[in-house]
Amino acid sequence: MFLIRSFTNNLKQYDFKKYNIRPFFAALILSIIGIVTITETSSSLARKQVLGLVACVFAFLFFTLLDYHVLTKINWLLYGGVIVILTAVLLFGNAYNNARRWFTLGNFGTIQPSEIGKIFFIVFLAAFIYERRETINKLKNIGIYILLTVIPIVLILREPDLSTSMVYLFIGFVMLFSGGLSWKNVGIMLGITVPLAIFLIWYIQQPNQILFAPHQVERILTFFNPEEYMNSTYAQQYNALLAIGSGMLSGKASTGTSELIKGSSYLSESENDFIFAIVGEKFGFIGCCIVIGLILWIVFECIIIARDAQDLSGRLIATGVGSMLAFQSFINMGVATSLLPNTGLPLPFVSYGLTSLLTYYISIGIVVNVGLQRKRR
Repeated sequence: MFLIRSFTNNLKQYDFKKYNIRPFFAALILSIIGIVTITETSSSLARKQVLGLVACVFAFLFFTLLDYHVLTKINWLLYGGVIVILTAVLLFGNAYNNARRWFTLGNFGTIQPSEIGKIFFIVFLAAFIYERRETINKLKNIGIYILLTVIPIVLILREPDLSTSMVYLFIGFVMLFSGGLSWKNVGIMLGITVPLAIFLIWYIQQPNQILFAPHQVERILTFFNPEEYMNSTYAQQYNALLAIGSGMLSGKASTGTSELIKGSSYLSESENDFIFAIVGEKFGFIGCCIVIGLILWIVFECIIIARDAQDLSGRLIATGVGSMLAFQSFINMGVATSLLPNTGLPLPFVSYGLTSLLTYYISIGIVVNVGLQRKRR
């Protein structure tokens, strides 16, 4: 009721000449490309994605008109909700492939708390930094910020889900930097994290390491020595490269060829983690460029809206959403093209997954609301 009341109260205050619908159109085109691509792997999943997209459009419209300050005012409640659902999924969630990341909602499918939690995490960090904007470089505030960022990351790592935890970590760092972190503190953080990363790369390759699960270690080792894992963990990425290469310039869709790799044993998770490979196979190099261009368009719109935001919290929300979309897209496409180790992250607006799709549309809806209240220039 609080959200509905705030929604109706703020409608009269908006100048709808500032309503920026461009990110939505770019996202919608991406989603249509995704649905067409998902159809190549599973028509039933494609139908679910269509129904999910309809719900996402309404969610987008609602959050474009809901004052984002309403959300920043309940930032601690949102953060607490993220911690509760991440803890609950560890205790009561459904296990699949040795991971516990989902709740089953009967015939409606599953919901992944770590996905929907991203936008609440972004809003919380934006409000936290805004409240401490004058003292964010104090050691105490940086320490609290790092602690609050690490808590959900640790819970996500327990699922285990290393790739999503990396998204949370990236969002946290980008938002702290955008919130006024001094270059001195940036240098200190890099001075700690870079040597630590080098140490971890060395440590992972030691026979008795205990920090990472065996399958995570194998994926990293595969990245450094793909030839040794050609018939096991590298086969997925190798087949993705074959799929992308087989599409050549304009893809098999233009030639009427139906011999797609699809979701067969050659390329599992093709509707999700490796959907970029199917885009490349079906629509070719041109199709891949269109997808990349549309994602860059949305990220660019987030940057423009952040620049013109009414206040720091709005700027940080737009920055956080833009960084999330850019990072996830880079990881997804990097894995499909063997530029990065194999890890599972959906391609925003394109991959199958109703929870992630809802998260992205809510995210850009909030960003559009930030733009709707931008300062006058």
